[in-house]
Amino acid sequence: MYLLCIAVIGVPIMMAEVFIGRNGRHNPITSMRLVAERNLKSPAWRISAVIGMIAAFAILSFYSVIGGWAASYVGHAAMGDFTGGTAESIGDLFGGLFGTLFFVLLLFAAWTSGISLLEPVVIEIVPAGTFYPARAQALTLRLL
Repeated sequence: MYLLCIAVIGVPIMMAEVFIGRNGRHNPITSMRLVAERNLKSPAWRISAVIGMIAAFAILSFYSVIGGWAASYVGHAAMGDFTGGTAESIGDLFGGLFGTLFFVLLLFAAWTSGISLLEPVVIEIVPAGTFYPARAQALTLRLL
C-alpha cells in the first residue's frame, strides 16, 4: 500500500517540483512565483512553495533518523555485529546518533555538490520522456 501511495501521489508531485524548478531556475519560492506569473496566475502561489519547504524540512528530519538506522545497519552488518546477539543487544546498537549524523553529512555532501551530483540521479529516476524527450528513445533502447 505504501509503494502504491508513493507511485500515485509522490511521483507526480516530485515530477511537478522538478519541472517547476527547471522552468523557474531559482529557489523553490521564487520559481513558483515566476512560473505562476508566466502562466498569468496569482503570484500568491509562492505560499504553496513555502508550505512545501516546511513540509520538506519535517520529512527530512523524520527520514534522517530512518536513514541513520539504515546506515548503521549496513555498518554493523558488514562488521558482523549481529551474529550471536540477542534482540535486546542488537537493538542497543541503534541507540546512538552516529548513523543519523553520518546520513545527514551524506545529504549535506550531496547538497553542497550542487546540480553536478543530483541532476544525473534525477535524470535516471524520473520517467525518461517527462523532462528530456530527446533522451527518451536512447534510455528506452538502453533498458531493452
